[in-house]
Amino acid sequence: MKRCVIHIGMHKTGSTSIQKSFCNQLNNSAWKYADVGHSNHSYLLAKILDNDLPGGDAAIGLGITSRDEIIERLLKDLDQEGENYLLSGEWMSSRVEVARLMALRDLLLRHVNSITVVGYVRPPKSYMESSFQERLKMATLKLDFEDLRPKYRPRLEHFDTVFGKENVMFWKFDPATFKNHCVVQDFCERLDIEFPEKKIKRRNESLSREATAFLYTYRTYAGGQDTGRIFSENDNVILVNHLAQLKGGKLRFASDMVRPVLDANRADIEWMEKRIGTSLEEPDADSEDAVRSEADLLRYKPEDLMWLAKQLGSGYVDNCRPQMSPEEVADWMLALHVKLVDDHAKAIANVEAANVKTNPGNETLGLKELVRRAKKTTPELETLSEAQAIALLSSAFKQINQQAEKINDGKLRVPGLGVFQINPVNLEKNGQKITAKRIIFRAL
Repeated sequence: MKRCVIHIGMHKTGSTSIQKSFCNQLNNSAWKYADVGHSNHSYLLAKILDNDLPGGDAAIGLGITSRDEIIERLLKDLDQEGENYLLSGEWMSSRVEVARLMALRDLLLRHVNSITVVGYVRPPKSYMESSFQERLKMATLKLDFEDLRPKYRPRLEHFDTVFGKENVMFWKFDPATFKNHCVVQDFCERLDIEFPEKKIKRRNESLSREATAFLYTYRTYAGGQDTGRIFSENDNVILVNHLAQLKGGKLRFASDMVRPVLDANRADIEWMEKRIGTSLEEPDADSEDAVRSEADLLRYKPEDLMWLAKQLGSGYVDNCRPQMSPEEVADWMLALHVKLVDDHAKAIANVEAANVKTNPGNETLGLKELVRRAKKTTPELETLSEAQAIALLSSAFKQINQQAEKINDGKLRVPGLGVFQINPVNLEKNGQKITAKRIIFRAL
C-alpha cells in the first residue's frame, strides 16, 4: 500500500523549514520526500496543473519545459521505494481550478493507493501581516486590508471536494503549542514521521517592522527612477536578506483597522474554525507602533535611519538627519540596493579568482579549442563554420547561465547534456559575509 501526502500549507506557516529539512534528507522505506530538482514543489505542481507562476519554467529548477517530461520525472520518482511519498508546495493553497485538481488526483492514483492532503492555516490577522510582508519582498504593494485577508473557503474547500473531506487535514499554525515551538517537529508528530531533530533546518524569513518600512518606502517611491539598472529576482533576494539584519519589532496591523474587514467576512472565518475544530481568534491588544495606514510605514526612527546610513558609508552618515522624507529614504534604499548587488558580484569574482590562484591545476579551455574538439568527435558539427559553432556554444552557455542564476538551491537538468547541482555556500571575504553558489556538473 502506497500513499501520497500533499502538503499545501498556507504561506508563512513554516513551509520553507519543512521543505529544506526534508529535501535530500527524508528518504527511507517509510517516507520519501519528492526529489524533483527543488525543495519547494510549487512550480512543479503548477506546471503539471497548467498554471503559470512568476519566475517561469526556470524556477522549477529542472531545466525542462515540457509538461509531459515533468510528469514523467515525477512519476519515475514516485515509483521508487517509500511507503509514503511527500510533496510540498504552498502555492497549492491559492485558488486552483477543481477540474485541474481532479486531473492531478487521477494521475497520482494510477501510482498510489491513496492521497492525503495536509496543511497549516494562520489566524486571519497574523496571516494578513505575514502576507503583506511576503508579497512586498518581490513587488510594489499598496496597503489594502481587504485584499490581504485569507479567503479560507475559496482557497481550501475544493480540496475537500476533490480528495474527500476524510482525506484532508488542516491544522492551526500556532508555534506556541508545537513541540519546542518547531513546526517541523509538530509536522512529524502529526504524520508519524521519524526524523532526527539535528537534521531540522529552521528558516525564519520575517523582516522587522523597521525593515518592512524601509522596503515599503523603496517599493513605493523608487520605482519610477531611471537608473539604467534592472534588478533580477536574485538581486531582490540580496536586498531582502540584508534588510533582515535590521532588528526591531514585529510588523503588526492595528486591530481596529483589521476588525471591520474580519467582521465583514465572519462567515469565511467561521467555516475555517469549524473545519479545524478550534478558534482563530487573536488578541486585540496593539503595540504602540501598530500600523493603521500607509503613513505609519513612512515614518522612521532616528536610529534606524542611522543604520541605513552606515550601510552606505561615511558620506551618508554625515548627512543623516533625525527626520527624512520618504523620497530621501527611497533614494538611499536604491543606492543600497545597487551597492549590495555590486559588492556581491565583486566578492564572488574575488573568490573565484582566489580559487584559480590557489588551484594551479585549473585549466582554461577556450571556445575555439572546444569547437575544434567538438567537430573532431561530432560529424554533425562539421558543416558549421567556426564562427557559427562558437556563436552556438556561446548562446547555449548563456542560456544555461541564465537558468542557473534563478536557482538558489536545487538542480538544473539539461536533457542530453547533464545535471547542474546548485547549492548556496556561505563565505567570508575581508570580513564581509557573502552567499555564493557552488555548481557541480555531472554529464549524462
